Amino acid sequence: MNSFFITLLLSVLANLIIKPAWVFTENKIQDELGHEIIGVYAALFSFSSIFVVLSDLGISSWNVKEFAGKKDLLQAKLGKIWGSKLILSLLFLVTCLLTATFMGYSWKHFQWLFWISIYQILISGIQLQRAQLQALQFFRLDTLMGNLDKAFLLIICLLWIYLQQFNFERFIDSLLLSAFCPFLLGWFLLKQSLEIRNIEFDYSFLKQISKAFLPFALMTILFSTNEKINQVLIEKMAGEKESGLFAGAYRWNNAIAMYLWTILPIFFAKFANHQQEPKKLQDFFQLGWVIVAIPILFVAFWVQLYGEILFVQFTKSNPEEVQKMFLLLKILIWTVGLNACFNIFSTWLTASGFVHQTNKILIFAIITNVVLSFFFIPLWDSIGSAIALLAAFVVQSFGFLIIFLKHKNFKLDILVFIKSFTVLSTGILWLYLFKWLQLHWLFNTLFCVLWISILLFSWKLVQWKKPLS
Repeated sequence: MNSFFITLLLSVLANLIIKPAWVFTENKIQDELGHEIIGVYAALFSFSSIFVVLSDLGISSWNVKEFAGKKDLLQAKLGKIWGSKLILSLLFLVTCLLTATFMGYSWKHFQWLFWISIYQILISGIQLQRAQLQALQFFRLDTLMGNLDKAFLLIICLLWIYLQQFNFERFIDSLLLSAFCPFLLGWFLLKQSLEIRNIEFDYSFLKQISKAFLPFALMTILFSTNEKINQVLIEKMAGEKESGLFAGAYRWNNAIAMYLWTILPIFFAKFANHQQEPKKLQDFFQLGWVIVAIPILFVAFWVQLYGEILFVQFTKSNPEEVQKMFLLLKILIWTVGLNACFNIFSTWLTASGFVHQTNKILIFAIITNVVLSFFFIPLWDSIGSAIALLAAFVVQSFGFLIIFLKHKNFKLDILVFIKSFTVLSTGILWLYLFKWLQLHWLFNTLFCVLWISILLFSWKLVQWKKPLS
């Protein structure tokens, strides 16, 4: 089997084990603690996530790019790298907490935000450790570190729930412990290959790295803001319960989108490495679009029919609350569908150096999102915010497409897209037919997935060898 496909499969499988299990655990946590308290937590977590890129500013990406296979060079710079990381982590913490003072959070919520921000710093530290493990060519250890924090958190929370001693304070403690333990393990793993000496604070070193990656850091902030700001606005404008219901639906949105964010970075590297090879760019682009868009679009249609199944754990919620989360997911899932169809365009744009153009589109999308949220949330609560977010993604998606068509340096085979939509359409027709015939949802799902998979390979839309060599 082609090594590129092996990389894809391992990346997907590593996430398929832990991430779904954690989503079900989060559902159970929300059912135990209530929509209101999780609504506050989700808003605070989203708020800190908007600023968390300040704790990195491209250092992790720079480590992979600069030190791949260069152990001695990494050793020489290690003290300055972690010194810079400490400075940036402090910058993130101060910025996050200072901004929170203007948001009117209570002292209790401010304390929660502080501990959530510490958790974010630890996770960001783990990302840097993973980057250095990648540079040292320890890819299996990198995969292990990528899911270890969620595995720890899952086990700890389920243990508290089983003992019937679970509350929000214990959840925050579990959150911190689940990040601290993998961080210590990552430090231990690095010490096996590198000698960690004194931490050095070198402002010129930090400035050199940050300046090179600042456009990418800004892009990360803009992407994060567009996706996270709604949770904050709902909690402030519609209340804690509405925020909790939105979080219950958006959790599944994030879980489904993880497939997308697992695959696209691999194609980012391929686009960057083959800028002067139009045929390879065409092959990789079309392959990337097929294996990202078709599965996600199928899931989006599946959610319209069977999405209520995803909320069966909410036994303590009333039927109206469950139905509202289901309706929210039916709207929100199309933001992932748009990402699946159009983010391959932004992936090529950023890999090709069109970061400033991408950022302009993101800024326009954020403005659309915020303005519509201020109009729609007072009218329809969290539903209004979901509609505003979907509208912002429409603006963002077609903006990426327009810039791509203007700057692309390779041709696209329209037949590939026609065949792909034909495959998807037949799968969806089977899905709706079997639903109408009242066949079991699991049989219906498995049959349609198998049908689509067979057609994708038999029509050579996905191939084992070409163009993956």
